[in-house]
Amino acid sequence: PVFNVFTATPEEIQAGGAVVIAWDVSNAESVSLISPVQNTLTSSGLQTFNLDTTTTFTIRATNFAAPVDQSLTVHVPVPPPVIQSFTVTPRHLPPA
Repeated sequence: PVFNVFTATPEEIQAGGAVVIAWDVSNAESVSLISPVQNTLTSSGLQTFNLDTTTTFTIRATNFAAPVDQSLTVHVPVPPPVIQSFTVTPRHLPPA
């Protein structure tokens, strides 16, 4: 099998955002998405996913010779921490 196209658009999204996975495979008897979920695919197409964490997509194409896997990763950056409150006790220190 030959992977003519296997892309993610965009390659980085915010948590909860959507990514479109596109593929086009030739010389394959079967094509499957094996990660992050398992699903039988046509030889070419598009599929949209909403992601909360960085995710690796893997497609397997199989023919009489052998299976071929192709993977790509969509990054979901971890947001920086937010300080909700900050207190100091005691509030005043005597001069040193």
